[in-house]
Amino acid sequence: MQATLRASRGVVGELGKAVTLEVSDAVAEAYDTGHRAAVAELGALSARTA
Repeated sequence: MQATLRASRGVVGELGKAVTLEVSDAVAEAYDTGHRAAVAELGALSARTA
């Protein structure tokens, strides 16, 4: 029983790491997309005021 418990904890731990990495990647991608959009908007605003 102890071996099964240890193994299941290991599996849950690895799944947790994988989910954390996926979430981090999604957040980084969303940040990059938003940053590019903001820079483009600032460029458009600068072009309109010039």
